[in-house]
Amino acid sequence: MGENAGGTTTVIVAEDNFLTAHLIVATLEKAGYRAIAGRDGDEVSRLIGTHRPRVLIVNLNLSRPSGMELLRTLRKAYAELRAIAFLAPTQADLRAQAAGLGAESFFESPFDPSALVAEVERLAGE
Repeated sequence: MGENAGGTTTVIVAEDNFLTAHLIVATLEKAGYRAIAGRDGDEVSRLIGTHRPRVLIVNLNLSRPSGMELLRTLRKAYAELRAIAFLAPTQADLRAQAAGLGAESFFESPFDPSALVAEVERLAGE
């Protein structure tokens, strides 16, 4: 799971803010990853079924379904999927709940692009 025919690790970005999604995707592509963004939980579920990524980056404030529900569902269906959660600085209380659903690390906006790439590398086992 997670690599395409060329050996590039795939990362799905679940983010409904266009600019944030674009920044994350561009950062990961520059680092050599295949990054694909979905704007809501339904689209992200389809993308994961099609592309089988190694890492999911999910905004916990996502809609249809919520980022938390998406995380719960996808971690049950794809146990090997590694997850990074984005949350607002005022949502520290969600950190423990998201960790219980399988999020392994957390970022807040604005984020440090090099730290995000390093975390994707760690989770992807590279």
